[in-house]
Amino acid sequence: MGALVKTPIITVVSPAVPAQGPIPPIPVLFFATPPPLGYSYTPVPTTPAGFANWVQLFQPPLVWVNEVDGYTFHPLSGFLPDGEGSVELPPGAEPVYGMVPATPPAVGDELAVIGYVLPNIVSRPLPPQWWGRVHGMIYVEFDGDTAPNGYPLGDGPFTGHFDVPLAGGGYQHITRTYIKASLGILVPTDHMTLPPYCVQGGACKVVMLSGFPGAPAIPAQPEVDSIDYREGWNAGATSIDALDGDVHTVFSVDIHAAAIVGFCASRPDVTDYTQITHGFYFDRDPMIGARRCAIMESGGVVGAWFACAVDDVFEIRRQTADGTVTYNVNATDIYTSARPLFGVIQVGTSLYMAGDEVF
Repeated sequence: MGALVKTPIITVVSPAVPAQGPIPPIPVLFFATPPPLGYSYTPVPTTPAGFANWVQLFQPPLVWVNEVDGYTFHPLSGFLPDGEGSVELPPGAEPVYGMVPATPPAVGDELAVIGYVLPNIVSRPLPPQWWGRVHGMIYVEFDGDTAPNGYPLGDGPFTGHFDVPLAGGGYQHITRTYIKASLGILVPTDHMTLPPYCVQGGACKVVMLSGFPGAPAIPAQPEVDSIDYREGWNAGATSIDALDGDVHTVFSVDIHAAAIVGFCASRPDVTDYTQITHGFYFDRDPMIGARRCAIMESGGVVGAWFACAVDDVFEIRRQTADGTVTYNVNATDIYTSARPLFGVIQVGTSLYMAGDEVF
């Protein structure tokens, strides 16, 4: 049989933070959006003074490549007009053989080189490229589909992220919304206050971090949770089966606060423990904190309290003939109810605090 457990509500107050190593001083570092197709950033300034006059984006010239565009046969006479001497053949030349008169004259022909097949070389420009980062730059990372260099595809707006180091240790995670401006350049839509040591400028709204003094290591921080044990008669359950005739239920408990388990004829509100007409009530002795139990019928304690343990086995039996209800602990009858119970019945449970368990 499975267990019935009242669970707590756990709210994360602050998530766990992994340990972070020290951050060395940074003279200058740039955070930029990936450039559109066919564009690249120029080398970044090496000092903050050059930031104001830095021309950020340019269009690199096309890259040309040589390709083979078919082949052409060239007869041997084109290389050796007088039929004598030697010639340096261009790369890729392949000999072509044919039957020619024998030399010196003899009967029949012989197989010899009659010419060469040469590749036709043409120059073509490569398609525009997606250019990657230049030295000293970090690209903003975007959600969704992106080009090979991280440039977001589609019409936008787009959500981008980057992390800026903090002098106190760790990083500030920055999330901004970007749109495509002239030439497809990605620019932020906000006017946020940037972290310390940061400025923004230029047509591409590049963020420059300069003069960063470095930061110490940060030890790991465990998750901090708020735990609501949901104290009160606000949780319970009623058995799916409803039975007539001779009925009994057997169970054990591990109770830290309080619980009630027993028979009920009808229980529309599972949190109302008074609807359990014949049951065991469990709690802790308010003086010494020891586990204890008593018989409870319709919300009232019947008889004396007695000590109990987690490995005790409790049983409640109902006999159909006269409706007699008997209570049993560890195979020993301890009480017979003065109140008969007739008709269809179920097993009901009410739990007071998270961690209380019936099994």
